[in-house]
Amino acid sequence: MLARPRLALLLVSAFLSAPAALAQTALSGNVFDGAGGPLLAGQTYTIAASIAVPAGQTLTIQPGAILRFFSGTSTFTILGTLDARGSASQKIVFTEDNDTTVLGGSTPGNPGAWRGLAFGADSDASVLEHCQIRFGGSGTGSNIVLDAADIVLRECDVTGSAYRGIDLSGTSSPTLEDCTITSCASDALALVPFTALGGFSNCTVSGNGGNFARISNGTLATSLTLAPTNLPGGVIVGAVAFVVPAGLTLTLEPGVVFKATSGTTAFNVSGTLLAQGTAAEPIVFTSVADDSVAGDTNNNGPSSGAPGHWRGLRFDATSGASVLENTEVRFAGSGTSGSIILDGADIVMTDCSIDSGGYRGLDLSGTARPTAVRLSVTNCNSVAIQNAEIDAVPGFSSCTLAGNAGNYLSVIDGLLETDVSLEEANIPGGALVHQTITIPAGRTLTLGRGVVFKAASGTTSVASAGRLVTRGTLARPVVFTSTTDDAHGGDTNNNGPSTGGPGGWRGVAFTATDEGSNLRGALVRFAGSGTGPAINCDGPLVTLEHVRVDRSGYLGFDLSALASARFLTAWDCNSDGFLLRAGSFTLEHATSVGNGDDGFDSESGSSATVTSSIAWGNTTNYEGFVAAELAWSNGNAALAGSSGNIDLDPLFVDEVAGDLRLLPGSPCIDTGDPLLALDADGTRTDMGSHPFNSGGAPTTYCTAKLNSLGCLPAIDSWGFASLSSPHAFDIQLHYVRNNELGIFYYGYLPGSAPFQGGTRCVSSPKLRTPVLNSGGAATGIDCSGVFHFDMNARIQSGVDGNLAVGTVVYGQFWMRDSGSPSGTGLSDGIQFTVQP
Repeated sequence: MLARPRLALLLVSAFLSAPAALAQTALSGNVFDGAGGPLLAGQTYTIAASIAVPAGQTLTIQPGAILRFFSGTSTFTILGTLDARGSASQKIVFTEDNDTTVLGGSTPGNPGAWRGLAFGADSDASVLEHCQIRFGGSGTGSNIVLDAADIVLRECDVTGSAYRGIDLSGTSSPTLEDCTITSCASDALALVPFTALGGFSNCTVSGNGGNFARISNGTLATSLTLAPTNLPGGVIVGAVAFVVPAGLTLTLEPGVVFKATSGTTAFNVSGTLLAQGTAAEPIVFTSVADDSVAGDTNNNGPSSGAPGHWRGLRFDATSGASVLENTEVRFAGSGTSGSIILDGADIVMTDCSIDSGGYRGLDLSGTARPTAVRLSVTNCNSVAIQNAEIDAVPGFSSCTLAGNAGNYLSVIDGLLETDVSLEEANIPGGALVHQTITIPAGRTLTLGRGVVFKAASGTTSVASAGRLVTRGTLARPVVFTSTTDDAHGGDTNNNGPSTGGPGGWRGVAFTATDEGSNLRGALVRFAGSGTGPAINCDGPLVTLEHVRVDRSGYLGFDLSALASARFLTAWDCNSDGFLLRAGSFTLEHATSVGNGDDGFDSESGSSATVTSSIAWGNTTNYEGFVAAELAWSNGNAALAGSSGNIDLDPLFVDEVAGDLRLLPGSPCIDTGDPLLALDADGTRTDMGSHPFNSGGAPTTYCTAKLNSLGCLPAIDSWGFASLSSPHAFDIQLHYVRNNELGIFYYGYLPGSAPFQGGTRCVSSPKLRTPVLNSGGAATGIDCSGVFHFDMNARIQSGVDGNLAVGTVVYGQFWMRDSGSPSGTGLSDGIQFTVQP
């Protein structure tokens, strides 16, 4: 009899303690203020089916209210306005009925137990603050679906969806501030218009199938600025084509990351892209598989990208105002796409990198003329920089190429449309690979010290009807050679060690109408394909000085007309070293050694003379010469003993290897034409193109100060110090910051004192010369600057009486370096003796 009351008491106790037994209000159908609403603070509401806020109506939900949905098809549809503003301590909760944790219980909810919240196009005025939306996403639903609904969500938590967290339907641009999206089976945010990212701020995503906002419509609808704080998961993700239309600007702030999910994903810019990162926070365009930046975005465990995972960036002709700084492009180049394509786009790139492209690194499409400063292109499966015009090359400065199938910039259009001046810093990878270079009348191509041109094929040539000017030095000549010649510019085609072969390309030609080309300090190797000479000169205004031809497949020099020819060398050519075909000119200080036919061949149409020269080890040293045409030269037995000619072993340092300098004791030392200018060491001129230095010629000493860009300035020179020579003594400083001011100063004692973070190489008293400008790249900051100072102009001016014959001089450059702690830079030193 007592058992029944005891059982009843236990049931009552259990009922009172169960969270589900608390007072709850059922909702169904349309709910709005005045019809079931507002929903009150601290109250729990149950929804067995679905509810809706009709168009034109508002439902207010007060802080602490809880809505529990009981069916997998239960949906809360908002066609009007939902005003749900909780607080940090009293959140508004939308969840499923098994979730007792919101009522103080311990049973969590189940993902997909109800559909979720769905906002229609007329619900833009809706505001959710401090709300929790849990365990929706049944079917292919999401915890929140926005259908053209630009609502506001602040400090809301979206969690446990069986599908997506928030679905923007490709049409919505909500405001999302400080929201958290976690533990959703699919993407945190999906079907997101690109422009909508501008409304996101400080949202956190974790534990989802995709920890990002997946872009479904990549076309920008309005100009937009994006920072990392706008990007859930810190990244922009999409498989679609991203488009910045003409007239619009996309600005990416430091630290923004873009990840492509498809091999067809591309980033197309017709408007303006301003992607200006920093060294500490670069902007990165990469593959979704690249976990090294912004983490495991697709939540699939550790992975890295691979070349060709996505298409790349493409800039149209209308995008020329675009600027990329400290921007990285990785794993692009799917199909036959360059990682970056410039289709007539003259954009600016500074401190950018392209890595692991599936095809080319940078493709200029034959028409673009970008500015690229310190661009790095590495590990691409094709040529690093392709399809350039020769006029585009000056826009490149201090760029590095490594690990690509071709570590070079390829010029496919070599016709100069403007004057072009190139220094070593303008040549990415150390060598320019080119099709035929054509210099038309009225145009000048100027090549500085150390520039290397490599011809792309056996029919490639360099042809001038205008002006070709080279400014090489004895230590760093301008080099024209073939792509297989690794001795200059390195392994350009990245095919392992190789040497060029005779006839690898056509050669250099000067037409009869050439406007005054001046080759100074030039080396031509492996030319002479077919029956073409390595150098063919028909131009009466052309000057050749310290020009050497090695291993031509046919003739070395084919000369019909010249203004001046001094210090020329032909070595190991398959035919004549020098063919004097026609004209009346004088060839001074030439050396022709080891050639397959004549060293010097004077044709019947030529009245040229040769003086102070050497022919040795050729099949025939001299052919067709009469006594009046050869003087003070070596190698002609028939004319030896007359006009200063001799026929004695010249004693080269290493004739077989092509080292044609004279050893001490050579009969060619101090036996050249006594009426010619003295050699650089102040002695009577030597025979041949390599004067012996008995001391006094310019030499360098001391150590330069590394500049703020990591470049080591280097002194070089052309000519020698002379009180009477008509030629300049050009003292040069290379690898300095562009557009900086500096001076050359000198004295009469060397020094080695610490000074401004470097070494002062000249002791007092010191004399300063006028202020110089390093020039170089017009924009950006790099090491393309070069200082020039003509010391002979000062010596011969008489301004310093101590600059007399026999005086030993020590000099150094001092320059501004705004990036250095001292604000200054210092070169190494140069020592020289003033000659008569």
